[in-house]
Amino acid sequence: IQVDTLQKRDGSTFPIGKIGQVLQATKTNSQTFTLATGSLSDVSSLSLNITPTSTSSKILVEYRMHIGRQSTNPAPYSCLLRDGSIIFKGDSIGSRQRATATYGTIGGTETNAIHTQIFLDSPSSNVQLNYKIQVGGFASRTFYVNIPDVNSVATITATSTITAMEVLA
Repeated sequence: IQVDTLQKRDGSTFPIGKIGQVLQATKTNSQTFTLATGSLSDVSSLSLNITPTSTSSKILVEYRMHIGRQSTNPAPYSCLLRDGSIIFKGDSIGSRQRATATYGTIGGTETNAIHTQIFLDSPSSNVQLNYKIQVGGFASRTFYVNIPDVNSVATITATSTITAMEVLA
């Protein structure tokens, strides 16, 4: 059987979500950050532009980023931004920094972590949107993207990505 539209008994149609477009940016090189508390900086290559086909479209954004740190904890965190504004962050609690993802350790001895988040954005727009990742740290302590630690004996490099998918209404 082939049909153009399925309807419920009340006359409404079943929602059928479709992916309209998929874009991805990949970071394969490393980057070093030394940021004052509360400062944010762009992660090069983890930025992309997407133009929704309709104002009713949603954008599913996912990122995975490898973070390395020095032995003194710089408390690196990352933020997901749309057109320069953080769009997915924790609630305000006192003077704590609000972020999308933060550094996590088990026992406080690890020197690297993966920040991974997924967020369904409702921008209500059909003009080009920019999604990007920024990082922040604590007390000008150094941390890295895509390498565990410059002083590490591990000779490992990694990749990080940001992906945006338009979900059609």
